[in-house]
Amino acid sequence: MAIPAERWHDALKKRHSVRGYRDVSLDSPMMESLRKVCADFSMEGVQAVIVTEHVKDVFRGVIGPYGMVKGAPLYVAMIGDGKDPHADERIGYAGEAVVLEMTALGLGTCWIGGLFDPKAVLKVLTLNEGERIPAVIPLGFPAEKPSFDDTLLKTMAKSHTRKDLDSLVSGMNRSDWPLWVKTALEAARIAPSALNRQPWRFIVEERCITVTTDEGKEHHPLSKRLDCGIAMLHLEVGARMEGAEGRWEYLDVPAVARYRLL
Repeated sequence: MAIPAERWHDALKKRHSVRGYRDVSLDSPMMESLRKVCADFSMEGVQAVIVTEHVKDVFRGVIGPYGMVKGAPLYVAMIGDGKDPHADERIGYAGEAVVLEMTALGLGTCWIGGLFDPKAVLKVLTLNEGERIPAVIPLGFPAEKPSFDDTLLKTMAKSHTRKDLDSLVSGMNRSDWPLWVKTALEAARIAPSALNRQPWRFIVEERCITVTTDEGKEHHPLSKRLDCGIAMLHLEVGARMEGAEGRWEYLDVPAVARYRLL
């Protein structure tokens, strides 16, 4: 699936975490779109698998710092190869493709990392040796009224508060950025992250942007590199909005990846 830049750029501005859903099944065209994006963005070391069985068991009784997922008719399990050093960023990138496509269809989604019951997932899925599931993505039609947990999440996480680009970017002077860089970084800046920690940092150079992680300690089950994978997709969507096609080069720690123009 090619990245539909305009469609997903609109979606990334609308996207927000939803924890309360109507227990209503997706129609056939929506399910086909979901199957397609999961298949197209599964890649080396990463699978996006749709799960429709025992969904309530995965979230039942699991209350994280921002509440419980309720009523979701299905979820997508993000499976990564534990031996792949770049699995986390690929999971973030692929999972956010699911999130943006489903948001574009008018559905609600939410990244859940660590705060779900893995035993309930393994009732339905069989993992190969070395595989793990760091995150799942419940999705469906949002509840007609935002749940208390959704409201609490936005208040506690300050989910619409984002760091200024000046604190996130180094390298080329801002006054010299071409339009594609400005649009790409603004799109990446509003990406979701665990506890809204925004661990990504960007280095702007001639014809490329490098994504790295900050130097703070991990305080969440989701790795910072997975968060950065989410930001990578946002960055690419923004770049492609301005016609700046490129490719990702995966890098060694503490760097994550570099988007280089073709």
